[in-house]
Amino acid sequence: MTVNKFIEAIAAKLTALWPDKKVYVDEIPQGADGNFSIQVIETSQSKHLGNRHKRTYQFDVAYIKKKHDAMNYHAWAETMYMEFGTIKIDDMTFHMTNLHTDTVDGIFHFLMDVTFMALFVPESNDEPMEDLQVFADLNIRSYKNVHIVGVLSLGADGREYLYQFPECGPNQSGGV
Repeated sequence: MTVNKFIEAIAAKLTALWPDKKVYVDEIPQGADGNFSIQVIETSQSKHLGNRHKRTYQFDVAYIKKKHDAMNYHAWAETMYMEFGTIKIDDMTFHMTNLHTDTVDGIFHFLMDVTFMALFVPESNDEPMEDLQVFADLNIRSYKNVHIVGVLSLGADGREYLYQFPECGPNQSGGV
């Protein structure tokens, strides 16, 4: 699951909640008062057992308050907490973590993280680039192309759930 999919889902949810507000991504242009900006604060990936990789994305949803704005910070924060506990993308539900709010210089900030496991599987029909002889009969192969066939999402109950992308065939990379 790409970071852009999460940005699109966050923007869609903001637009549904506040249809009269604009949503900017990675920028706060002049005259953006009274609108939202989504910024990616940090992304990380770490290798785990086998072909699993743990990814974490951190987002900042900023509301740029305009002069004499009627939007109350506490009511806005409560709505954000209630609505952004989960994000739904392609029939998958991701549980957001580390939700917190802050206000700096008239800008309301709502920060949140998402962590999930991605499963990378080498294409089965790909020729190995090389064989490395390690010990007696053990061959390790490195592949030219790798594609993601699904994601493992950490549920609220702490269990991992695998979602396999339906469009994945032998030569396709799904969802990312």
